[in-house]
Formats: sequence, structure tokens, C-alpha cells
Amino acid sequence: MSNKAYNIGRYRLEPYRGHKTRHTCPQCKKAGKFSRYIDRQTGLFLADNVGKCNRLDNCGYHFTPRQYFEQTPAALQSVQHTQAQVKPESARRPIEIPAEYFQPSLKGYGANNFVKFLCRLFGEARALELAALYHLGTSNAIWPGACIFWLVDRTGRTFAGQVFDFDPATGKTIRETGADGRERRRSNWVHYAIDRSLKAQGKPAPAWLKTYIEQAARFPFCFGLHQLSDSNDRRPVAVVESAKTCLIMTGFEPSAVWLAVGSLSYLNAERLAPAKNRTIILYPDKGCFQAWELKASELRAAGFVVAVSDFLERHTDARAKDDIADLYIRATLAPNAPQSAQERPTASEPPQHTTEPPQPATAPGNGLPDNFARVGETLEFNGLPIAWLNAEEVAEAVAAAPHLALEILAAASPAAGTLIDRFGLELAA
Repeated sequence: MSNKAYNIGRYRLEPYRGHKTRHTCPQCKKAGKFSRYIDRQTGLFLADNVGKCNRLDNCGYHFTPRQYFEQTPAALQSVQHTQAQVKPESARRPIEIPAEYFQPSLKGYGANNFVKFLCRLFGEARALELAALYHLGTSNAIWPGACIFWLVDRTGRTFAGQVFDFDPATGKTIRETGADGRERRRSNWVHYAIDRSLKAQGKPAPAWLKTYIEQAARFPFCFGLHQLSDSNDRRPVAVVESAKTCLIMTGFEPSAVWLAVGSLSYLNAERLAPAKNRTIILYPDKGCFQAWELKASELRAAGFVVAVSDFLERHTDARAKDDIADLYIRATLAPNAPQSAQERPTASEPPQHTTEPPQPATAPGNGLPDNFARVGETLEFNGLPIAWLNAEEVAEAVAAAPHLALEILAAASPAAGTLIDRFGLELAA
């Protein structure tokens, strides 16, 4: 069977352009959760069961084009017939949003519902610091007081923005029922808000916006990426899924640089490349540890120094689908919670991790693998204290002794050690 008909580059999941581009999953039957595969060359869908359910944890259905063609060989003939007749469509790419749309949004925080919630957690002064640090925007184009999470790169350019409408009392995204009877979160993209605002003013869409809608990548890099522009900042990088969680955890745990990857599918070497010279700790949502651990294994194979926190899996107060910020929020807003930021507890003290680490296949008399030594209480690799190693050497040390990985990470970065002690970690296999 020829591979040309189902090579990985020819087919992709349909880009999100509103609820009409999401379908009913053939496995879990949930409406608006299924992304179908389309042919880049023809723009046509494959069979209606070829796609991926967005409910990765609760369903996990994924029927790929390769599986489809292997099970339906007759479908190859029509696909090959069109292969040379249509030019490939342009791949989506990062496109900058002009500053004239970005800069004016960086105000109006008194009406911004998410900033109001930050004030409940941290007080007004700290809330405004966080809003400024992450370049939060305020939008009234779709929902009054909505928050824009701008994606800003390390040079200060803006390439995307997510718009959410929050309940200022709970910090939860407001949900509403559409005309079709489906319940949805109030979330959208900033380019849609810009387009809607221009239409309301009777103004035509500028050329850049038309190009953006057709060609732009929606989430081209991690939220919070601009924080990595300071080469003197050696804090570890903590990665979560959502921008909201990222920002809230910065307020509670500023000893790390917090980034949001946006989706599990975006957790890859390309997205995290700007942080490759840092210690990286992943914080998956409750129930997602194994999926993130697999991703971390791929990152480690690519030379990243990565650990995965199993804190939520072990925490007795964690609920299904919780993220790390949910525990902090509940502890802070509990009826008897201390009001002072200095007195607030951090979720609660996690239980000690009890899993015995794997032992190396062979170990010299001192219990350490080759190239390692312990001088007093200091662990050394290739004759140098771990704290003296650069990022590449730390990665090499972790690969050489996975069972010592957490000790290596803590010795290489005191701030990483603080997070390891606070939450407890399980290193990705």
C-alpha cells in the first residue's frame, strides 16, 4: 500500500473557527467535542469517524487517517487521483497583531472580571502587578468586562489572544446555552472580537485581519513566553495547561516562571524550545498525570530536563479535573482562611512520596553509578558539583542516573528544589 495517500503532512485536524467546526464524537456521543481530519490538498473531510475527541481524559477517541486507509484500501484510489491536481494549502503560521489593537486593551482593569477575581485572591496591588506582568487585556466587544490573555513573544510582539468572560466571585468561566441548546464556555479569540468591534462601528476589516483569520496559528507558542527574555533569570519553568492557572500560580508561587501550553497536544519540544536551558516541571490537571508523563518522556529524549508533578494525584482534597490553582483558590477563599498573603496556606502540605525509586542496573561500592561521586553531602558528576553544571550537563546527568533525577534537579536549581519539596514529584520514565 502506498504511503503517499496518508502521509502525515497531507491531513490535519480541522482548525477551530467556532462551534460549527466541532462535531459529535462517534464514541462518547458528546456534541461539539470532535475534530475531524481534512485533506490539505482538497479541503474535504475524510470519513465522518476519522478524527479526534477533544475530551482526552474522559473519552480519548482518536481514529487517524493512516488507520482509516489501512482499514479502507478502496478509499486510496480516489485520494491518489486528486493528489497531483490540487496545490497544497498554506500551513497556518504565526501572524503578528498590530500594536494599535494590543496596547489600548491594557487598561480598564476596574471593570475586568478576571482582575476583580485576582483582587479577591491577592489584593488590588498584587492583582494589578500580575495583570501588568502578563499583559492582560480588557475587552467589551463580545462580553462586557471580558479578559484577554495575550500571547506575547520574547521581543514584545503579540500574535494571538484568548478572550474569556469570568465570574468575578468564583474565577470560573461563565457558561451559557446557545440557540442550538448546547452549553458552552464564554470563550473566543481576540481576532474575532476585533472583527466584531469593527463591524459594530461600520468599519471594514483591514487586510491583515483577513489574512489572520485565514492563515494565522491560534496558539503559536506558550502563554507567558515573554518572561523568558531575561537571560539572567535562572528560575525553573513550571508548565500548566491554561493561561488562567498560569497567572494565578505566579501570584502564589513566584519562585518559578509559569507558562501555559494551551493544550496537551501542544506540549512538545518545539513549543518548549525557548526553555530548554532551564529545569522544567510539568503540573498536569487531576487525572492527566500519565498522559503528561508520556509527553515528558519525549521531551527528555530530546534533551530537556523535565519532571512531572504527581501532587494532584496524591492530594486527598483534589477533585476530578482540578488543576493546581484550584487547590490554592479553595484554601485561600475558605471561610476561615487567613486574609494576609503571608499567612495564607498553600493548598495544604502534601503527603510524602512513598514510591521507591528504581535502582541502577549496576552500581559501584558507593551506591552511585559511574561518573557520580558524593563528597560529603555534595553530589558530583564527572568530577564537578551538580550546582556547577550547565543545562546540557544537567540533562546528561539525569539521563545517566534517572533514579537520582530529583536530587540532581534540586541541586542544580535551588528554586526547583523548593518546588520539589513543596509538591513532591515523580520523574517521567
